[in-house]
Amino acid sequence: MKDEKSCSLILVRNDKRLTGTAAQLAHISDCGGWDAFLENVAYQVVGSFVKTYNEAARRPNLHVVGSVTHRDGDR
Repeated sequence: MKDEKSCSLILVRNDKRLTGTAAQLAHISDCGGWDAFLENVAYQVVGSFVKTYNEAARRPNLHVVGSVTHRDGDR
């Protein structure tokens, strides 16, 4: 058995298995080039941020009213 390093990105194109940099370049080419790839990544990042922000903004800001807090063991 050959000891191969595992690669997180594997792409099969024309019955050939591409890994590493070759797979990255093929994926970027499939996306329409470097500019289109980066635009897609930016949209995904912004979309994820907006979703997280909106979920946090929808949560009510609740406060405990009338509770007694003790500091440093003072009672």
